[in-house]
Amino acid sequence: MHAKLADQERAAKAKRKRLRQMSDEQRQAHEQWQKNHRSGSAAVRARRRAEIEQNRAARKTLECAGQSQPSAELQQIAEAIRRAEAEIRRRDNERRIAAGEGIFG
Repeated sequence: MHAKLADQERAAKAKRKRLRQMSDEQRQAHEQWQKNHRSGSAAVRARRRAEIEQNRAARKTLECAGQSQPSAELQQIAEAIRRAEAEIRRRDNERRIAAGEGIFG
C-alpha cells in the first residue's frame, strides 16, 4: 500500500513539473484537451458517444413527428369525439334538471 501511494505522489510531482515547464500555448492546448477528453477506458467513451448519437437521432425523430399534421380521417374522428362528448354533457345536464338537482347536487 505504501509503494502505491509513493508511486502516485511521484507521478503527481512529475505532472506538476511538466505543467510548470509548459509555455502558455502548450498549457492552453493541454487544458482544452482535458475539457474535451473524459477519463475512462476507450470502450466507455465509445459507448457514451454512441448514446449521445442515439439521443440526438431520437430527438430529431420526435421533433419531426410532432410537426406532422394528422390525416383528414383522424381530424374527422377527433371532431366526432368532441361532438359526442358535448352531447353527453348536454344530456347529463338535462337529466339533472329533470331530476330537480340544483347546483349543489
